[in-house]
Amino acid sequence: MIIFITFVFSCNGVKKRSNSAKIEFEHLAYDLQTIRTKDSATCLIKFLNKGMNTLNINKVSPSCSCVRVDWPHVPIAKNDSGEIKVVYYSEHPSVLSEVIYVYYNGSDSPILISISGIVEDVKSSEF
Repeated sequence: MIIFITFVFSCNGVKKRSNSAKIEFEHLAYDLQTIRTKDSATCLIKFLNKGMNTLNINKVSPSCSCVRVDWPHVPIAKNDSGEIKVVYYSEHPSVLSEVIYVYYNGSDSPILISISGIVEDVKSSEF
C-alpha cells in the first residue's frame, strides 16, 4: 500500500506536455474602418501553428450572415502558417461589431476574432 501511495503522489507532480495543435494569430481584433452601404470589406487573418502536431481547422463560424469566411481545409504542419479570408457585406448604416469563431484541434478551441467598423449611408447626391 505504501508503494501505491508513493506512486500516486509522484504522478501528480508530473506536468503533462500538450501534444495538441496551437494556433497563434497575428491579431485577435480587426478594424475595417469606414465602409459604405452596399459595399464590402475584406481582411486576411494570418495565423501560425505553434503546436506540436498538425493543425486542423474544423470550422470557422461568423456571428452574422453578413460575413463570409474562407479558410484552409487542409492540415497545417507544425510551424507552418495560413490565413482566413473574411469578407463583410454592408447592407445598411450601422456600427459593425461581429465575432468569428475558429474551431480547431487545440485545447483552447474555439478562438474568437473580432471585427469592427462603421457602415455609412451613401448620400443620394453621390453616384
